[in-house]
Amino acid sequence: MNIVTQDTHLLGIKTTTDNFKILKGIISVILLYGLKSCDSCRQSMRWLAAEEANTKFHDLRIDGLQTSTLDNWIKIVGWKNLLNKSSATWRVLPTSVTRNLSEKTARDLMLGHRALIKRPVFEFSARVLVGFKVEQKTELKNFIDGQEERRLIESERAEKCDINNNC
Repeated sequence: MNIVTQDTHLLGIKTTTDNFKILKGIISVILLYGLKSCDSCRQSMRWLAAEEANTKFHDLRIDGLQTSTLDNWIKIVGWKNLLNKSSATWRVLPTSVTRNLSEKTARDLMLGHRALIKRPVFEFSARVLVGFKVEQKTELKNFIDGQEERRLIESERAEKCDINNNC
């Protein structure tokens, strides 16, 4: 059985656990979306560097944001989890805009004002995490430490073996 991850699919590579270790260096990049001026983003970059994680920083103001990327985040974590109502940008928006929000309105606001996206946003192994609290650090650390690899191997093994562990 082949396990195909979103990351390898984008590269056009079918990945099995046999060649997962070889490809891990290619596919295990943690994409960090944020703003260089954001304290949480800077803190997360320092933490990831100390963990020796393979990280690529994407500045939302400088590098922009594709609509499809935001749509994917909304699909995975929900627009309410992405919308930064604590930002200075949010506080200057008219009440008529902020009072009756819908997913479409919030999406359009985030595309137009990238500071309205909670930060940092991490993408890795077909996952999206928003923020940099204990929960996000734990999930990132597990990924960095290779627990993702072990999970994939165990998943493949479980599909090959019956209930009595006959493989």
